[in-house]
Amino acid sequence: MSGVLEFLNWASLFVALSGMALLLRALSRRLGEALRMKKYYLLYDASIALMALSLILIISGLFSGLLSRLLFLSGAVLMVGTTMRYWWWIVPEIFKPGQ
Repeated sequence: MSGVLEFLNWASLFVALSGMALLLRALSRRLGEALRMKKYYLLYDASIALMALSLILIISGLFSGLLSRLLFLSGAVLMVGTTMRYWWWIVPEIFKPGQ
């Protein structure tokens, strides 16, 4: 029973993060085109691929639990880093005094 719950936990985390990555990918692509930035938004695809591979490894048990979870973490960190690359400017705008 705990194996099923663990699978549901990882699968729901993957679906949530992948959905967020796809949304941010679309927004970042448009922002990047407007600002003429490099195509960093493709890193969202790489992060989804890393998390999907990790989920497959967690389910199959081919690698140790720690290695597959670190692979999932690396995909999530790649997604956060890509988001920071595009959206770093919004944090100071939020905390500007007098707004």
